Amino acid sequence: MADGFDAMTSDRTYRKTLGLERAVEEIRRNTGTQFDARIVEHLLKLDLAAYLQELRQPAQTVLPMRRHREATR
Repeated sequence: MADGFDAMTSDRTYRKTLGLERAVEEIRRNTGTQFDARIVEHLLKLDLAAYLQELRQPAQTVLPMRRHREATR
C-alpha cells in the first residue's frame, strides 16, 4: 500500500506523478483487490496533502558528507 502510494505520487524515470487526486482515485478503485480495504480506510483519513509535503522536505537529520568528513578530521 505505502509503496503503491509513493509510486503514484512521485515522479519516476518512466512517467510523471499522477498527482494526489488521481492517486486517491486509483487507490479507491483498487480497494479490496490490490489494496486492503482496512488499510485504505486509515490512509484516506490522513491529510494526504500535508503528508506528501512533509515527505518531500529535505532530510534535517542527515549531514552532508562534506560536513561529516570535516567534523571527523
